[in-house]
Amino acid sequence: MHNNRRHNDGIKARFTAVVVLGAGFGSRFGGEDKLGALLAGKAVAHHVLSTLQPFGWARKILVYRRHAEWIGAFQDDKFVAVHNDAAEQGMLSSLRKGVQAVQDVAQVLVCLADMPFVGADHITRLLSAAEGMEGRIVASRGDAYCGPPAIFPAGELKKLPSSGEGGGRSLLASASFVDCANGKLLDVDTLCDLATAETRLLAHWPP
Repeated sequence: MHNNRRHNDGIKARFTAVVVLGAGFGSRFGGEDKLGALLAGKAVAHHVLSTLQPFGWARKILVYRRHAEWIGAFQDDKFVAVHNDAAEQGMLSSLRKGVQAVQDVAQVLVCLADMPFVGADHITRLLSAAEGMEGRIVASRGDAYCGPPAIFPAGELKKLPSSGEGGGRSLLASASFVDCANGKLLDVDTLCDLATAETRLLAHWPP
């Protein structure tokens, strides 16, 4: 049963590109590169990389702001690294860059590089939900949060405005949602967040 499920997940992912957004300024992290900070022995960004590795994606894109050592592991895993030279314009600018690098796919999974607790099981649920709702956006929902990881039909992403902010959030107004267990949508924005994540991971949380 487990092998069959993995096979089916691979088929679903084969028609899906994944775009990992890692071009933020991390201004609340004290001036350091939060995605390269060590969390339970590996870079923060490498946790989402590990989550995505079991799937056979049609195309893999990483959007980054500046060259950093942590990017190398994504490139080793056949991600195309795309530089966002307009990162000061916010997350939507990174999403635009990622979309421009994706071609000939039915849908795009958008993930954030600073979410270390999102597991492969949740990605599988998103893929399954999207399969049953062709043409619909499927996003993640947790406590007071709605957003990525999210699957967008390629046609919907073409509706993003060419400039400005907020377009990605406006697309979510018509989304369906997959609930995620409490705490798994935690993002690492501050040194306090990093310490909390470290404590949870070292305690094997969540079980």
